[in-house]
Amino acid sequence: MVVLRVSVDTRDIQRRLSALARDEIPEAAAHTLNMLARDSKAAVIDRMKEVFENPNPFTLGGFFVKAATRNSLEAWVASKDHDRDGKPVPRIAFIGVEERGGARDRKKFEARLATLSGGQYVLPGRDVTLDRYGNVPVSVYKVVLSRLGMMSDQTRNLKDAHARRLAKRGLVAKGQRSEYFLGRDRASGRPKGIYKLVSKGKIAEIFKFVRTEPNYSAKLPVTAIVNGLVSQKASRVTGAAIRAALKRQKLRG
Repeated sequence: MVVLRVSVDTRDIQRRLSALARDEIPEAAAHTLNMLARDSKAAVIDRMKEVFENPNPFTLGGFFVKAATRNSLEAWVASKDHDRDGKPVPRIAFIGVEERGGARDRKKFEARLATLSGGQYVLPGRDVTLDRYGNVPVSVYKVVLSRLGMMSDQTRNLKDAHARRLAKRGLVAKGQRSEYFLGRDRASGRPKGIYKLVSKGKIAEIFKFVRTEPNYSAKLPVTAIVNGLVSQKASRVTGAAIRAALKRQKLRG
């Protein structure tokens, strides 16, 4: 019987594998995570363009990628913070109901009008002029609050009866007259909305009050979008990154 012994000096192989693990694999892993994170962010933005009618740049720019590095193999797709009254608020909060579905949170504007509205929800009226993205301009909110004397919540501590008397007379909290006023249902006396006297005999509905909380369907399931993209692309992106790492290691000798 002839026995052929095969002997291989494995030191060079071990050196190459060690170098690959030390240098190339962490870089490949970070590259993979960053590609998946960037693609996930792009997928969320694409979905926004599908489900929102003419979304504004503030909404589309609401997410960022926290990149992975070879020393920190973790990448994020996170919502940016928006400063509101000196406090950081996740920008996703402005579209949170679209992400989770259901009833939306009460807006600060609604809280400020609660004394006049009776705690009802506030929706854009039929005559309010919207911006090019279909939203009520911030300037309209400010003007209404200012004209009604509520910019600094002057009516927060007013009794309801007092507030109603002021509104019925077309007066604001400080007593001056305003073109904006509170409208009420003739039969029930329920506050109906905020109206504006445009000209003699012509009134515009700026905001309307509703007692039923607005409900929304989940149009932007961010977590599901990200998880779906990662599941779809992870294997292919990882394979490509490893092949590139092996190629670079080979070229370096």
